[in-house]
Amino acid sequence: MKEEMYQINLLPKRNLQIHRSLMIQRFSWGILGVEIGVFILGAIGLPYMRKMREQAQLRQVLVKLEEPAYSVINEKLKTLDRLEIEVEALETQYQDLSGAQFINKQLITQLLTSIADGLKIESIVISEEDSIRLDGSAEQATEILNYQTDLEKQFKGVKVKSEFAWDEENEQYPFVIELIKVDEDLSEMEIEEKEGEST
Repeated sequence: MKEEMYQINLLPKRNLQIHRSLMIQRFSWGILGVEIGVFILGAIGLPYMRKMREQAQLRQVLVKLEEPAYSVINEKLKTLDRLEIEVEALETQYQDLSGAQFINKQLITQLLTSIADGLKIESIVISEEDSIRLDGSAEQATEILNYQTDLEKQFKGVKVKSEFAWDEENEQYPFVIELIKVDEDLSEMEIEEKEGEST
């Protein structure tokens, strides 16, 4: 015959309750620890792993960019960067020059050095409205027209007008040549109106 064993708990009920509450506390602390670990892994570990993966992909792309197939593209990009810098420098220079006055020493020097033989300049009148008037005389009408054409070629953004007629008494062509700065934003009709106002 087998003897049956029975467990008999001789501890008071209070001790059993304390033991159970300690077990529940330990279990709760364990679950809380697991939750904190999962949170830390999710909040810090996953972004860190994603960043490491992206850096590895970036390194692969950089290695590919060093290959000979991409060397032509890299040279073109360097050239493009250099050209962008040059364009910016030219834009700055253009803005500096466009902000400068229309009538300056260089303009007057060019006017006087391009005078052809047979032309005599008797006076230069500079107005405050960005125009220069040259009064003079010539032996032939073609000299006046050639000078006007030369001025139009030399000075972009300038309208050149001339008036001349044969003077029988002095046997020459007295002329008036006027250089008027033309605003690039003005239309042809506005230019004609401005010229009408100046005469």
